[in-house]
Amino acid sequence: MHRALSALQFYTSHTEVDIKRLHERILLSLSSSSSLQATCLHLTGIAPSRPFQQDTVRPEEWQRFLDGHPHESIADFYGFLTSVPLLDEGDEMPLEQTTPNAVPKKRVLSWRLVLLALACFCIGALATWGYQTWAKKDVIYHFVSTKSSPIYRHPDSSTILQSADFGDAFPVLDIVKDRARIQLPDRTQAYMKASDLSEKTIGSMMTDQALLKWTDAYMTLPKQTRATDLLDDPATTWVGLGSPKQKIKTAVDETWTYESFTVHLIDDRAYAIDWKSPRLSKKELARLGTFQRTNTAGRLRISTHYQLQIIESESRIQLIRLTKRM
Repeated sequence: MHRALSALQFYTSHTEVDIKRLHERILLSLSSSSSLQATCLHLTGIAPSRPFQQDTVRPEEWQRFLDGHPHESIADFYGFLTSVPLLDEGDEMPLEQTTPNAVPKKRVLSWRLVLLALACFCIGALATWGYQTWAKKDVIYHFVSTKSSPIYRHPDSSTILQSADFGDAFPVLDIVKDRARIQLPDRTQAYMKASDLSEKTIGSMMTDQALLKWTDAYMTLPKQTRATDLLDDPATTWVGLGSPKQKIKTAVDETWTYESFTVHLIDDRAYAIDWKSPRLSKKELARLGTFQRTNTAGRLRISTHYQLQIIESESRIQLIRLTKRM
């Protein structure tokens, strides 16, 4: 199928949320591998029938393509991805796998040439328009790379709204001079120093299931309570926690502090859980695998929808935060 027709059919048969999530999955894969071939295998389990003219693509090139800049190899890559079934999140093939799956033979229909001609002459322009319309709505998450970074309400303001911690993630909407315009968890907009943010990560992501399983095993929560019980359900439905020791309303969210952990909430729903000074052995930390970011401020482990921030000082863990990206 012609790549323009493939993209058009994908846009007309999927929601805006589905399309945006595909763009995010592609970005995360390219951030780890920079390979179009590896990303195809990772997301679909199928290898393209022929190699791409340019296989190595940086995340920045992918973003420029979404912004409307032409790129022949990425266009071929995107046409392939939208023409085959995608693997469910959590079931993707490992990025380090190098042995391609056999490409299933496709039935050649008698009307294929007619579709190609229509795609080239009648639908191509429409597909391009539709693609650019969706793509410009996509946003990229950037992670705080310093121990802490101030958040400002206005780009030219020196008044600090709140401070972000190492590993906190925000969608960056645009960058003007040295300030990045970000979206906060409450969906309002604010500004940060662009130099304190980075989208670069290394290694492969964990699955959500693996990251949550590690959290439930080693982080302290009330008996028979899992992290997802707090992050998925409204606070009014929580059971077995008792009353929080302290409630604090901040400029961005609300925090409820319990005996061994603190929950960050917006509109009665939790999006992050903090554990202060947890005791973890090197063996327990090693079970997390390769961290996506590591520096003197801490370590960051990412899964499809969650991130685990290990904030450190003088090689000691000060805080562990599990965040569900909004």
